[in-house]
Amino acid sequence: MEPKNEILSLIKRGRIFRDQAERAIHGGLHSKGAPIVGDFLISQYIPHGSKGTARKAVKYSHKSSRENAKVQWRHKGTEFLSECEREVKQMSINTINLTISGNSNILNRKFNRARRIKGPVGFFDSVINVLEEIQTNDLLWNKDISSELMRRKEEKIKEKEEKAQLRAKSKDITKLTKSVDLFDINSISTELGKYPTVQQSILGAIYSLQRDDPDIERQCITSCRAAIESLCIQLGGNNDWKTALNNLFPSDTDRKQVKGVWNYLSGRGAHGGHVPSKQEAEYSLQLTIATLKFIIGNSGKR
Repeated sequence: MEPKNEILSLIKRGRIFRDQAERAIHGGLHSKGAPIVGDFLISQYIPHGSKGTARKAVKYSHKSSRENAKVQWRHKGTEFLSECEREVKQMSINTINLTISGNSNILNRKFNRARRIKGPVGFFDSVINVLEEIQTNDLLWNKDISSELMRRKEEKIKEKEEKAQLRAKSKDITKLTKSVDLFDINSISTELGKYPTVQQSILGAIYSLQRDDPDIERQCITSCRAAIESLCIQLGGNNDWKTALNNLFPSDTDRKQVKGVWNYLSGRGAHGGHVPSKQEAEYSLQLTIATLKFIIGNSGKR
């Protein structure tokens, strides 16, 4: 079971316990209507001289029973919290700076605020809130940390190799990439103003990175590829972007530069099965804008 599913299971159980505690403490003999029923029975069946004593006895019994229920459910809450801590202790947040020892202690410290709650219902609510907060993170089992770190290392090596290949195939474009400033949106928009669909794709990709969406980086890189294809089609006069690219550049070297960027983006985005980071998405945007400038500035000239 994935960590998030395990947390979800704990949340569901916590809600059940919370509702049971609520009913045990405030329902049945402890409900708001119970004293009224008790007073009615005393008035009907208890002799006049004993009514006061009976009412006190019933009131004490209700209070004692409710306090016992609170104690029992608070104890149940403590047991549930211990179970939650045991499970969470086996998990970590999959952060950029993840180490082999993990960060379970950061997650478990969140439960400290629940311990300060005395009432059982509030206690369960607090534990549930912590679990829901933990569930929003990118979690992994501690036993899988070693594999994750190895995967990251292999990804970095692969990315380094791919960038080296990109520099070799797309030398002029990668040099141009260094001058692209993603914060200079007005300049980018102006340069692409003659090509509305391309402009829309690039600006949409830039703004999309500001959103909190788990798949936004992949979508951004997909938009980058689409922008290159769209510009080639518009300028090259053919609905097949590669054929249009051939029409734009007589030089095979120049065509290979554009194709090299397109292939790189494919490996980073949907075609490669890779989950890109925000940094990769930003670089892909810079690279794409540089490629668009290269196409606009050099097509038909060589």
